[in-house]
Amino acid sequence: MGARIRDEVTIDSSSQSLSIASCRPKQWNQLTTISHDGQFYELVQEEKATAPRPFIYQLRKKPPTAVIRGIYAYDPDEVLQGK
Repeated sequence: MGARIRDEVTIDSSSQSLSIASCRPKQWNQLTTISHDGQFYELVQEEKATAPRPFIYQLRKKPPTAVIRGIYAYDPDEVLQGK
């Protein structure tokens, strides 16, 4: 899969969305609540790209009325620690 490098996180404040490009796949699905920088997000779409970060995840801010079954505390550096 290539070298482990830090995830690239792009925040779009106008649409309250988040894009995460990673060198490793995540085990997220539509039921996963992802916590990042004090906000809660849900997975909208997964995409494939080219190396070095072939896994792209599109997230949107979770509505305040949405049910949260569990929270995944996301850290862009976690891939460097082998997670």
